[in-house]
Amino acid sequence: MLVLEAFSPRHRRLTVALLAVCGLAAIAAAAVGISDNLPGILGAYLAAGAFVLAWAHPWRTERQFARLAWGSLIAFAVFLGLSALLEVAANQWIAAGAARALVQGLVAVSFLLGVILCPAAFLVGAIAGIGLGIRDRRRGRDRGTAAP
Repeated sequence: MLVLEAFSPRHRRLTVALLAVCGLAAIAAAAVGISDNLPGILGAYLAAGAFVLAWAHPWRTERQFARLAWGSLIAFAVFLGLSALLEVAANQWIAAGAARALVQGLVAVSFLLGVILCPAAFLVGAIAGIGLGIRDRRRGRDRGTAAP
C-alpha cells in the first residue's frame, strides 16, 4: 500500500507539510490567476509538485520513480487526447444544457491534469530517479563492488 505509506507515523509530518504547501500554493495561484500570469502558473506547478512529492517522498528505489516518470508521460498523452475528444464531443455532438456544461468541465479538468500535474510528476520522477541511481552506483563503488 504505497499510498498509505505516506501517512505512516514515520512519514506523516512531511506528508501533511507537503499537502499544506500544495493547498497554499493552489490558493495563491487561484487568487493571482493562471491565465497569462507567470506567478500564477508557477504557483500551480509548485502546488502540483508538492502534491506529487507528498505521495512519493517515502519511496526509496530508482524503479519506483522511473515508473512515476514513465507513467506521467503516458498520462500526459492520455489526458490531452481525452481533452481533445471531449472538446469535439461538447462542440459537435452534445446539445446545449447541463450535459454540455458537464463535458466542458471535464475538458478543463483533463486539460489541467495533463498540462500541470503530469509535467510535475515527470520532473519529480526523473530527478529523484536519477538522484537515487547516482546514489546507488556510488554506494556500490564505495563497498568495492562493481556497478552494473
